[in-house]
Amino acid sequence: MQLPDIANFDFSNKRVIVRCDFDFGNSLSSGMERIESVLPTLSLIAQMAAHVVILAHRGRPGGREDPSVSLESIAEFLGKHL
Repeated sequence: MQLPDIANFDFSNKRVIVRCDFDFGNSLSSGMERIESVLPTLSLIAQMAAHVVILAHRGRPGGREDPSVSLESIAEFLGKHL
């Protein structure tokens, strides 16, 4: 069974939740391929006048907050490129 093409959906005036796998090492550069690979999908949905909600995590080493695995740097990158 072939999945439908995302370009054929009408996302106008909708909220679209996109789950992104950003769980990679401590440096942003180690996950750049994952981040850049989701840009076309996020751009397409946003161009269709949808509200895009991104769900992601980068872990919590040892059960504690660690600024080195924050999503803040990814959010800044996506903000500049979308």
